[in-house]
Amino acid sequence: MSAGVRDLADRPEQLGDLSQMEPLLGRAVRVLTSKSCSEEGMDDATKLLVHISSGPPQISNMVMDLLLEGARTLGRTVCEHIERLRGELDTTCPWLEAIAEEPTDLELAAATSESRTAERMDHGVIQNRYTNENIVINPSKRLKSSAVELRLPSMNALTSKGSSQQFFLRILKVIIQLRNSAAAKAGKPVTAAGGAPRAAAAESTEAVAGTASQSHSDVAVASTTAGAAAASTAAEDDGEPEAEPEPEPEPLPALSRLLELPQLWETLSQCLRALEHTPDQHAVLILQPAVEAFFLVHAAAEEHTKRQPQTRQEQLAHIADSQPLSPLPSSSSELQASAKRDEDDDTRKFVQFAEQHRTVLNQILRQSGTHLSDGPFSVLVNHTRVLDFDIKRRFFRTELERLDEGLRREDLAVHVRRAHVFEDSYRELHRRTPEEWKNRFYIVFEGEEGQDAGGLLREWYIIISRDIFNPMYALFCTSPGDRVTYMIHHMSHCNSNHLSYFKFVGRVIAKAIYDNKLLDCYFTRSFYKHILGISVKYTDMEAEDYEFYKGLVYLIENDISELGYDLTFSTDVQEFGVNEVRDLKPRGRHIKVTEENKMEYVRLVCQMKMTGAIQKQLKAFLEGFYDIIPKHLISVFNEQELELLVSGLPTIDLDDLKANTEYHKYQPNSLQVSDGRPGQLGSVLTNVFNQLDLPAFETYDKLRENLLKAVQECSEGFGFA
Repeated sequence: MSAGVRDLADRPEQLGDLSQMEPLLGRAVRVLTSKSCSEEGMDDATKLLVHISSGPPQISNMVMDLLLEGARTLGRTVCEHIERLRGELDTTCPWLEAIAEEPTDLELAAATSESRTAERMDHGVIQNRYTNENIVINPSKRLKSSAVELRLPSMNALTSKGSSQQFFLRILKVIIQLRNSAAAKAGKPVTAAGGAPRAAAAESTEAVAGTASQSHSDVAVASTTAGAAAASTAAEDDGEPEAEPEPEPEPLPALSRLLELPQLWETLSQCLRALEHTPDQHAVLILQPAVEAFFLVHAAAEEHTKRQPQTRQEQLAHIADSQPLSPLPSSSSELQASAKRDEDDDTRKFVQFAEQHRTVLNQILRQSGTHLSDGPFSVLVNHTRVLDFDIKRRFFRTELERLDEGLRREDLAVHVRRAHVFEDSYRELHRRTPEEWKNRFYIVFEGEEGQDAGGLLREWYIIISRDIFNPMYALFCTSPGDRVTYMIHHMSHCNSNHLSYFKFVGRVIAKAIYDNKLLDCYFTRSFYKHILGISVKYTDMEAEDYEFYKGLVYLIENDISELGYDLTFSTDVQEFGVNEVRDLKPRGRHIKVTEENKMEYVRLVCQMKMTGAIQKQLKAFLEGFYDIIPKHLISVFNEQELELLVSGLPTIDLDDLKANTEYHKYQPNSLQVSDGRPGQLGSVLTNVFNQLDLPAFETYDKLRENLLKAVQECSEGFGFA
C-alpha cells in the first residue's frame, strides 16, 4: 500500500485509470477504520489522503466517498455498542427507576417555598429572579457516592484504546478537513454542521463581510450579499454598465445528510439520559467521543468562529437612535435553498441536543482540561445559554488572561483621602489609559499606616461603590419600582461633569470584575441588559416605573379602540420643570396609535424611556466599561449572571465558607474555631490584611466583645481591637 499510494500521491496530476485507483485508495481508508494501525500509520494515511485530494475532482470525490462509507460502517458499529450499554443499564442498574422518580435539580431550583431555599443552595443552584430559571453556581452536590464506579461488560468496547467510537471520531475529523480544503479551493460555503476545527473554520469564514449587532447568546455575522448590492448600486450611480453577476458557488451538502446515521444519534441521546442518573459522576465520559462526533456533524461550520472583538461603533450599536434593519433576502438557487434547509435542520437538532443534555455537557466541560474555545465543544462559545455559570465564568477568566498574555502588569499607587474617595480616585485615574487601569491598584489612604496586601483594595471598592450612588453627584437614583436597585438618573446633566464621571464609573465597575472583586451595588435589569447588548423589553419597565408598566400591560391586554385613548407616537419629557414633546418616530406626534400598531408604540416608548432618555449617559458608561472588558466577552452572561459577577450572592452559604476557609496554626476543630474557648495565644485581633486572627482571651465574653468590635467598627480603616 505504501509504495503504490505514495508514488501516486507525489504526482496526483498524472493519475490514470480511476478503476485502478479505487483499490489503492481503499487501502489507505481502511488504515483509518481497521483499528489495527499505529498512531504514526494513521497520521501518515491522513496526510496521504489530504495530499491526494488536492488532485483532480474525480480523485477527491472518490476519496470522500470511501471515507463516508467507512464512517457509516463505524457509526453503525458504535450504535450497536451504545445500544448494548443502554440495555445493560436497564437490566443491571435498578437505581435508575428510583432516581428518575426523585425531583431533579431543576425542579428543586424552581421551588419557591422557604424550606427549599436552603436545599437549592446545597445543590449550588439559585433561582433567576428575572426569569425564574435555575442558575448553576457550582456543580450539583446531589448525594452521589464518589466511591461508586460503574463497571459493565459493554463498556470495554467503548473505552478501549482502539474503540470504534474513537476511530469514528478520527475519520470524521479527516472528512471535515477534506471538506474544508475542497470548499476553500472552490470558494464554496460549507453548510454542513461541525465541519471544521476552529482554524479551518476561520479560513472558510474569511469571505464574511462584517459583524452586525451581537445578541446575548449568538454572534451575528452580516451577509456579503449586502456589500455586493451596495457595490452594484454605486456602479449604477456612476453611470457604469452593470457587470454580469458571477454565479454563486453551490454549497456543499450537509454532512449529516451524507452520513445518514439518525439511529446512532437517537441511541446516544437515550444512553446519555440513563448515564446522567448513575451514581458514577464520571460515567458520562464513556461516551464523550460520540458526543464530540455529534457536535462535529451537526454544529454549523460558521458557528466555530470565535467571538470577535468589535469596533466602538459596533459595541454601542444597541443604544443607537436607529436600530439596523435586517438585510433583504438575496436570490438563491434551489441547491442553496436546499442547503439552507439542511443547515437549519442541523442547527435545530444541535440546539435541541444541547438543551436536552445540558447537565451532561456541563459535566464533561468541568472535567475537561482543555479551554472551551480550543476544544471540540468550541461551538458552545456562541450558544452560552446551555452553559452553567461556573463554566461561563471559567471561560471568561481564561479569555481575559489571554487578552493580556505577554503584557507586564505593574503596581499603580492610588492615593486617596478617606472622606473623599470618589473625587480623589477620579482625579488620580480618569486620565489613565485602559492599559494602565489593568495594572494592580495599590491603595494608599492618606494619613493611615495600613499596607495594602489586598484588604485595602477590597475596602476601596466597597467605599467607592457606595460613593457612586451619592445623591450629590446625581449619577444614579433608586428605581421607583422596587426602591432597592439603581438606574441612571435622567437628570444627571445638572452635574456639568456627569459624562466624564459616567465613563469613570464604567471603568470602576469593569475593573472590579477584572480584579474578581465584588461591589455592594445592584442595578435594574435594563441596566444589565445595556451592558450585555440586549434590547430592552416592556417587561423591564416594571422595575423602573411600575405605574407606567401597569398602563402598558392594560393597553396590550385590551382593544385600544374600546379604551378611548388618544395616543400618538410621541411622549412627554420634563426637564427642569419644562415639558417637551418628543417623537418616537419621524412625525410621530401626527401618527395615531391603533390596535394594529400598538405593539410598535409599546416597543418605541420603552426604548425611549429606558434608552433614549439616557443615551448620552449610557454611551459614556459603556465606553468606560468596554475599555476594560470587551463586549464580546461580557455578553456570554445573562442579566442575573452579570449581577452575580458584579455583586455576588445575596446570601452567604456557610457550608461553602467553611469549605474554602484556610486555617493557619489552627484546625477546623480547634477550640477557638469550634466554640471560642480560650487558648494560649496572644491578645491582638486584626483584620487589616483581609484576614481574621483569633488569639486567646481570658473569657468567652471577652472574645465575643472583641470579635464584634473588629467586625463592626474595624470594617473600614486601619485599626486594632
